[in-house]
This record gives sequence, C-alpha cells and structure tokens, in this order.
Amino acid sequence: MKSIVFLDKIKAPFNFDLSAPSSLPWHRSKDACRRVMRLSSGKLVLVSVKDVGTIEKPKLEISVESYLEISSKDVKEVARKISRIFSLDQDLTEFYSLAKEDIILKRIIHDFYGMRGYTEPTVFETIVICVLEQQLNLGVSKKIRELLIKNFGEKLEISNQIYYAFPSPETLSKADIRQLRKCKLSRNKASCIRRVSESMVKGEFDPEELEKLPNEEIKEKLMKFKGIGRWTAEYILVRGLGRNVIPADDLALQKAISEFYFNGKKLSDQEIKEFAQRWGNHLGITAFYLLRARGRAKKVM
Repeated sequence: MKSIVFLDKIKAPFNFDLSAPSSLPWHRSKDACRRVMRLSSGKLVLVSVKDVGTIEKPKLEISVESYLEISSKDVKEVARKISRIFSLDQDLTEFYSLAKEDIILKRIIHDFYGMRGYTEPTVFETIVICVLEQQLNLGVSKKIRELLIKNFGEKLEISNQIYYAFPSPETLSKADIRQLRKCKLSRNKASCIRRVSESMVKGEFDPEELEKLPNEEIKEKLMKFKGIGRWTAEYILVRGLGRNVIPADDLALQKAISEFYFNGKKLSDQEIKEFAQRWGNHLGITAFYLLRARGRAKKVM
C-alpha cells in the first residue's frame, strides 16, 4: 500500500538540497531521499521525501509504503517525524539577522542559504550515532554506521530493492559484543550502545522523555552510562533535542572557530564558550553552519 501527503506550511527559506540526509539508512537522489522508519506501532514503512517546491516557497511530497495497511494515523506520525528530521518548524529569521552583523557568518549563510539543522527521527538513534562518532572523522564513522545498520537492521524489500531500518533497542540489547565489534566498533562503544539499549528494554530509560527535561538534568542522565561523556551528552542535546548549547570541546568545531575567526590560533574550551556567547540563542544552528562551511572548504582545498 502507498499513501501520499504534502507538507507546505514550511517557513521559508528552506533548501532541501542542503538539508536532506544521505547516510544510511537514508538513500539519496537529486530531489528526494528515502528510508525505512519504524512507527510507534512497530510497523516498518518506507518513507520517501521529495522536493516539489522552491527555496522561497517550500513544499515536500511525503509517500509512505508498506505491505501492510497504512492508516491515517500512520501518515500523521510520519509527517511529524519528517517535520522533526528536517526542522521544518525552525524559523531562520532571527539567526540570519544576527549573522548579517558577523562578517564570517554573513558569507556562510549566503553559501548555505535555507539550510536547516538535520536530526534523527528518534533520540535513541541520535544517541547511538553520537557514540559511533566519538573521536572519529565523519568518513570513518559513516562506514561503521553502515556496517551496524546492515548487520543489525531489519530488512524491508519494496520494488525489488532492499532497505534497512535502523537497529532497534531490542536487537542491540541482545547483540553479542563480538558481533558488534565486527562492525568496527571499539569494545567501549559496543558496550555503551548495548547498555543504553538494555536499559530501554528493561524500562529503566526512555530517551524520548528527555525532551521534557532541562539541559543539565539531561546531561546527568546521559552521563550515567559509561561511555557517554560531556562531549557526547552535549552533542546529543544539540543534534537530538535541538537545544541551544555548543559542544565546546568538539575538535572539529574548535578548528572551525579557530580558522574562521582567529587565523588558526588554538583555543581552550573556555575560550570557545566565551566567544560563542555572541551568538546568544543561536548556538546550535551557528555551530552547524560553521561545521558545514569548514567541511566544504576542506573539500575545495
């Protein structure tokens, strides 16, 4: 079965090309991306997101496919998830006004106009990915993510193509450490991911409930898991919960701020935090733009 819904109540500007994800479990084409999602009912569906608007008049076509019946409730849940993933309720107006007063950010927003901060459909998925990315460059962590998904994610075959869902907490809680290690995970990362998954299965920890808590309490709960330190907790706050924090000890972000604003001078965590205060309520989105701009610059060099 297949159902289609359109999302057009999106605050402009929205640049689909710059905002759409491409790493597994996502599959990316020129004007669309698709992936398998697990709904709250446990049902697996293939979700395709297609750009049918413009940057100034954004509109997305969302199709939901499954061998099972797709209800209106399923479609509404998918629409909410897509809105979360693409930050469709985010208003860039204030951030862009701030950026225009900053010579560096002014140039960056010109190059990345309409880009939204991307997140995962669940906080659990964000936690796993942030643990995977600890102390690794994005290229290496992307390959590890692909191995984890292909080895532990449930398959869904539609139109003779196989798609993989992100591994569930139930599956990862039962995974043997040796099996996880075969996905190029370190022993510490494998153990951390399994501990988080086991805690969820036992009903001791619900990542989705974190959204109701203040930042410090969220960090405290996350850092109780061995393998999740301050950097990972703050990264989860930004990437998974959209909080206005900046992971000051993130090496890539430190380099971005150093290169863009201080001619490459090495800065301490405290200096990063103090400098970042100029961005007020836009710490997370500013960090995202700076990192993307530095990534593009490195590719050009």
